[in-house]
Amino acid sequence: MVLNLHLIIFACREPPGQVKAAVATGNWGCGAFGGDPHLKGLLQLMAASVAGRQVAYFTFGDRKLAEDLQEMHAFLAERKIPVGKLFDALVAYRARMPSKYGYGGYGYGQSRGHQALFPYLREALSGGNKRTTSNF
Repeated sequence: MVLNLHLIIFACREPPGQVKAAVATGNWGCGAFGGDPHLKGLLQLMAASVAGRQVAYFTFGDRKLAEDLQEMHAFLAERKIPVGKLFDALVAYRARMPSKYGYGGYGYGQSRGHQALFPYLREALSGGNKRTTSNF
């Protein structure tokens, strides 16, 4: 649902011949709602990729998050990982998580007794790449 919301927002149309504007965004749902900034940032990068837009992502002074997102984006782009394959890896990651984390408490960015999200994705996505649409 969140990925669909981002895609709807990022997919607005410009007049014919006009270059798509970049999206300026940040940690949606990570404050009072307790969402994980690593996951939220990744979902927004996925939606922007599908929408064909560049992203200016504001981490509000969190340098570690900025570095992590830049490194993950570079990893995905260098390997031309399709958004669909990344989505499948996110679903597989969630299936491996203990049920006690429930919705919204996944601990994607840091280890809470399970493998953190970005190291998991690097490992899971280092193999062959069969899909060819909507790459980073």
